[in-house]
Amino acid sequence: MSEVAILADHISDEDLGRELNKSLKTLWRWHKEGRGPRRIKIGKEIFYSRASVAEWLKSLESGGPKRQRSRSVPEPRRQRGRAA
Repeated sequence: MSEVAILADHISDEDLGRELNKSLKTLWRWHKEGRGPRRIKIGKEIFYSRASVAEWLKSLESGGPKRQRSRSVPEPRRQRGRAA
């Protein structure tokens, strides 16, 4: 019988931080602000399911290519105190 690790589909906070190039403090702050991926805590250790991380990353995707804002040409400024 082969053994399957219960947390095989999870990643530690340290590993996630390394993959995202973010500090543990940032991951903690995101959690407190409700912005980061869902996580589980076992004792003092924090884990993220890879599926939750993938879902969270997907939610950050934009709706398509960014559109250029149309820029209106500003009218020339009038100088004060001069008679035309």
